[in-house]
Amino acid sequence: MPLNLLFEIGTEEIPASYIAPALEHLAIGAVKMFDALRLDRGEGRVAGTPRRLALFVENVAARQPDVEEEVIGPPTAAAYRNGALTPAGEGFLRRYELSESQMVVKKVKKGKSEADYLTAVVRRAGRPAAELLPDALGALVRGIGFPKSMHWAGKDLVFARPIRSVLALLGGDVVALRMGDVPAGRVTHGHPFLAPGAVSLSTADWNAYVNALRERFVIVAGPERRASIERLVAERMGALSGDALARAADDLGADVAAFVGDLADEVANLVEFPGAVVGSFDAAFLDVPAPVLVSAMRKHQRYFPVFRSDGRLDNRFIAISNRKDDPSGAIRAGNERVLRARLSDARFFWDEDRKRTLDLRRGDLSQIIYMHGLGTMALRTERLAGLASWCASTLGYDHAVMTCARRAGELSKCDLATEMVGEFPDLQGIMGDHYARVGGEPADVGVAIREHYLPSGRGSALPRTPAGRALALAERFDAIVGCFALGLIPTGSADPYKLRRYALGILAIARDTARPFSLRRAVREAMQTCAQQRLPTPGPAAAEGDDAKSKKKASRRLEGDALEAEVLAFLRERVSQTALEAGRPHDYVRAVLAAGFDDVCDVHRRLDALAELSTHPRWLDLVTLINRTHNITRGSPDEFLLDPARLAQPEEQALHAAFERVAPGVRARVGRAEYVAASLEYLALLPPLHAFFEKVFVSVEDQRLRANRLALLKSVNRLYTERIANLAEIVLGPAP
Repeated sequence: MPLNLLFEIGTEEIPASYIAPALEHLAIGAVKMFDALRLDRGEGRVAGTPRRLALFVENVAARQPDVEEEVIGPPTAAAYRNGALTPAGEGFLRRYELSESQMVVKKVKKGKSEADYLTAVVRRAGRPAAELLPDALGALVRGIGFPKSMHWAGKDLVFARPIRSVLALLGGDVVALRMGDVPAGRVTHGHPFLAPGAVSLSTADWNAYVNALRERFVIVAGPERRASIERLVAERMGALSGDALARAADDLGADVAAFVGDLADEVANLVEFPGAVVGSFDAAFLDVPAPVLVSAMRKHQRYFPVFRSDGRLDNRFIAISNRKDDPSGAIRAGNERVLRARLSDARFFWDEDRKRTLDLRRGDLSQIIYMHGLGTMALRTERLAGLASWCASTLGYDHAVMTCARRAGELSKCDLATEMVGEFPDLQGIMGDHYARVGGEPADVGVAIREHYLPSGRGSALPRTPAGRALALAERFDAIVGCFALGLIPTGSADPYKLRRYALGILAIARDTARPFSLRRAVREAMQTCAQQRLPTPGPAAAEGDDAKSKKKASRRLEGDALEAEVLAFLRERVSQTALEAGRPHDYVRAVLAAGFDDVCDVHRRLDALAELSTHPRWLDLVTLINRTHNITRGSPDEFLLDPARLAQPEEQALHAAFERVAPGVRARVGRAEYVAASLEYLALLPPLHAFFEKVFVSVEDQRLRANRLALLKSVNRLYTERIANLAEIVLGPAP
């Protein structure tokens, strides 16, 4: 009869960030464990709080099924001597409790050789689950990996925090398990302050377990605790209109709803029974920029900031406590006292940092190393300034934007030298914006400094201002080219410098601008900007030696063609990835990228054109036209030049005449990105091409005549495949 399994490890408080990975390990590990034990089971679930990790599995088989398996013994040459069993043969019989009549001689191949071996079919009786689970569950727990673990119980047991209790029930029986010096039982414990006593469970019943703990002020399920926290916060914060949320997001440089949700995820694993406490702080602190106050509340204290109806920050906060209420006000007072100290530090940093403008801090950047081989942050801001101005010009922005982008590039890293960013690293860029404004810089310069860190990841906002876009592109091209020059290229399993994220950011920004932008030219400009700089790095002798080696390596790479090709190949992979993730068919993506990927917007326009053309009645004709010219010219030398005077047969002359007539119109439409119209106009070459293949033999013995005909066909093919897509990559379905 199947039995339920309920397993709980009770501990001292586990760090919040450890809980979700530990539960994932339990869920995946339990599946593997039962498969390895050959025990059938039903559905399973995991749940956890800061003081417990729990696993429940329904309908676990009471015992393993019996199995028959063939076992292979020693080779007959070793098992018999003079017709009698040798010790090796007798050992095989004893091991499996066999008689000699149960053995069968079979040929078995091991490696490259084949020989006769003793074999037998043995029946193994299944073992009870109660015998198998103690060791298996112990191994499951010991296999949980934590960022940091503790040793105790004679150093035989390693876990995130000391284990104080073990609940392990299979049906109504306790699993004979011991973790260190803690034996398993049928007892769990309630909330450590509100209901600290033990509660005994008679059987492995999930609902009974959850309800018993709920009565003792423990909500076992993390999603339920998170939902409770969001409800408590919403009730106390009140409803904010869309305009208010947008205003709050502008003030913070972040999506308010997103960071509230992220904080709820974290706080849910800090408490077992969420309760909300509303505290306040001196309104005078509101003179400090809102992002600073929010970071102090959110990052340091895990408090939820409160916003007014106009989206501005209020001088209140919501703290989630591990209590249902705070009748004496002690929790509120304690949280207010701790936050007051944090905010006092923040106001001190704000006041001190404003004594020097960002421009005066540019010299400080010479003491901050960006990367060995690429110099200091001072040198990097020089590169960013020039590259940002170039990007603005390439995107077609006016002189004012170019000037703004250059100035923002010069100041883009100066906030790294401030006390505030030293204490609150997540505010880099955001504080650069504030310090630029109070230092008298134009507002657009400050916004560009803040926006050049965008996008910060998938789904992140993009820069909205022209100068911000230009500087964000410069930031990413400089980082990618610099790292590739040093050989710091992402691998399949590692990307420590987040270059893939930078590349995806480039593509997102370039597409969002809806303006022509050449990836190749940007890579070259970044290489030239970096190569033109001398890159001395101050520091101890050992560091200077390391830097000299890195600088020499980078300089060699920046002067060669291989670096450009490597970076462009890296970007091409990201273009393909984003197109595929957008739902584009693989063969369409290959076809379009074969015609170039330099302009990201143009790539997607051509993909859109193929999607539209694929529903056109003449789609098959278009693919056929490309395929016929592709197949016959594939592998022919590119240096074949077309000589119209050598076109002797009427069909090849007619094809050439049609090409001369059609090509200008196709090129003109391609130049205007009218790809569907260009494709339909290109189809005018299909009739003369069919006639050519009917009457003209290409592979003639006359080498010059054959080369001329191949050159004609290649011209027809390239008119389409070099600018729109190589439709030879298209995979056509079966004919209807």
